[in-house]
Amino acid sequence: MKKITMGFVLIVLFLSGCSEDFPGQGMTSKGYIVDKEEQRILVMTDITEDEMNSMSVNDLLVERRQAVWIDVPKDLSPAIESLNIGDKVSVLHGNVDDSYPLQTTAIEIEIVER
Repeated sequence: MKKITMGFVLIVLFLSGCSEDFPGQGMTSKGYIVDKEEQRILVMTDITEDEMNSMSVNDLLVERRQAVWIDVPKDLSPAIESLNIGDKVSVLHGNVDDSYPLQTTAIEIEIVER
């Protein structure tokens, strides 16, 4: 009987781990764009405007600041071309890949301040 109960518990735990309700889905990050590549921006959420202007991206990354590379889909508005280093943005994004810097894809981007 213990084996059946333990087997049932393991199946329930396994199935709950396969849920489609991922944590982090539909999260918002607000911060400054500190770097930009072809179709992605690097946003740091825990820096001030003074730090952004006085420190290099490498120095900020070495300090392990909260950073996230955000892929910007080509059909998203505003387009990547209108986003600039130094812009303060609010980004609604999907699931986050656990790495440093974090990685995700934008669902919506709002420029808060230029």
